[in-house]
Amino acid sequence: NELPDISGKTYVYNSARAVFYAPSDLSGLGGLHHERIRSVSSWYGGAAHRDCIFVGNTDAEPDAEGFTNLHVARVFLFFSFNHDGVTYPCALVQWFSAVGDAPDEETTMWMVEPDFRRSKRSLEVIHLDTVL
Repeated sequence: NELPDISGKTYVYNSARAVFYAPSDLSGLGGLHHERIRSVSSWYGGAAHRDCIFVGNTDAEPDAEGFTNLHVARVFLFFSFNHDGVTYPCALVQWFSAVGDAPDEETTMWMVEPDFRRSKRSLEVIHLDTVL
């Protein structure tokens, strides 16, 4: 598993803007919406603010729907770098796993818990194109 040597600058960002089409909610311009995903070490002088995101699950069954087709992660850092003239926008994320095989009966929402490897957070770098 050979990783490229990145010798140029790495740029770090506090947020990323997600633009998406939501045809069921036409309150935006023809269903077009945007959200700001944030990851900052201090929110207005207080505690850290680390948003959670959905990431596409490439291991899911082709006909999987809903939450089973997603991974959940918390963003710790947004960054980008250039390699061979291509800019790669990335995020350092902590993974979460579903608790159980179905949504919680009382809240009807899926419950998640953070993943750990050898008592440390399970962190990984992902390309921003995988964020849903």
